[in-house]
Amino acid sequence: MTATAAKRPGLRGSSAGPFPLITLILVIVIGVGAFFTATYLEMFGNGDGEPLTNQHNVYSRSAIGHRAFAAALRNLDIPVQVSRFQSLERAGSGSLLLMIEPDFSPETGPQIGKLRDLPQALLVLPKWAGFTDFKKPIWVGRMDLLPEDEPKSVLRAVLRDAVIQRDTGSAEIDAPHFGGTISLADPQYILAGSVPIEPILTNAGKILLGAVKSGSGTLWILSDPDLLSNAGIDEMDNGVVAISVIDALLPKGGTVIFDETLHGFEQRPNLMRTLLNPPFLPILIAIIVTAFVLAWAGIARFGAPHPETEGLAAGKLTLVKSAAKLLQFGTSAGNLLSSYRRLALSDAMNELHGPNGLDEAAQAAWLDRAAAHRGLDLRVAPVLERISQSGRIDATRALRFAHELYRWKQEIVHGTVVVPRGRRFARGVTVDGAQGQR
Repeated sequence: MTATAAKRPGLRGSSAGPFPLITLILVIVIGVGAFFTATYLEMFGNGDGEPLTNQHNVYSRSAIGHRAFAAALRNLDIPVQVSRFQSLERAGSGSLLLMIEPDFSPETGPQIGKLRDLPQALLVLPKWAGFTDFKKPIWVGRMDLLPEDEPKSVLRAVLRDAVIQRDTGSAEIDAPHFGGTISLADPQYILAGSVPIEPILTNAGKILLGAVKSGSGTLWILSDPDLLSNAGIDEMDNGVVAISVIDALLPKGGTVIFDETLHGFEQRPNLMRTLLNPPFLPILIAIIVTAFVLAWAGIARFGAPHPETEGLAAGKLTLVKSAAKLLQFGTSAGNLLSSYRRLALSDAMNELHGPNGLDEAAQAAWLDRAAAHRGLDLRVAPVLERISQSGRIDATRALRFAHELYRWKQEIVHGTVVVPRGRRFARGVTVDGAQGQR
């Protein structure tokens, strides 16, 4: 490449459509990066915004959690939905609401009491308190029995005067209607008596699973959560019995709804919160960065738009005017007249086969002798002399001199000339604006 070769424009100088090329490249790179990031998070990440917890809830992997129970239902193609907002409103005649070990408080008590108004619901009483294992925080390092007041408060939210009884040691309970034998450590029961509860699973007259009828539907109460906790579901036939109980209580084709609002995981619908969780977070980042890139690319484009140029009309006159404007911008009127003068003399000499090698004065003298020989009146030498004596020539004077040269050239070459109406410039030339021949 030579030193005078044009320098290749950089990325910012190049353009692709309405934007610089660098802007288009950045937008494409950001979009592709966001796509692959979202794909990775969807395939290998959590992807559902689950909270990290080790307590008694469906998200917990600890011994007291219920994650394995929910996974077992899904593996058996039983529809499962985890509810974090308005669980009672979602429960209908075609679903079974599970409220497993809810946290009792003056605020949650009325919500627990509304279970009796649902068509189908299962309430599981709390039993254990878990303490975090700091070496592995998703597990519990120690499990202690809750004070009996905790499960009693939950139970009395739906059954007044109900009584809780706990036994020490382990117990094996036959459940032939549900396909196996249950094994529980320190089992927890509901005592019958004046409480209007129908026993379904019992052990020595103590109720493990009972049903409470109401005008709206049926509420089932499971007194011991070990039947379906992560640690207890694999004991003896606990898993088989737990799944069989749900299958018996669930309406045909219905959905099991796990309530997590009373565990403190209520999450109201919020678009911004959704966008800040995978897999939507990479998409939000890509949109923000792309907006900044587009704004940065458009900063230099601000301001009033350039006026639109009018289209050129067709025809020779437009071409002549455009060429004249270009010549006017490129040089002065005097230089244009000098060029036209040399061109007119050269054309006339060529047409009349004059001698070569003559300077301008000699050409003018030879052409004037030829005009006299032909009997023409116009002479070029006086025109050239007036041009030379005019000094600085503006556009108007240059146009007048050029017109005189044009008239002279037409007469000397063709013997014709265009004249204004009523004037006569040469013998044998037709007046009144018409063209004639000598």
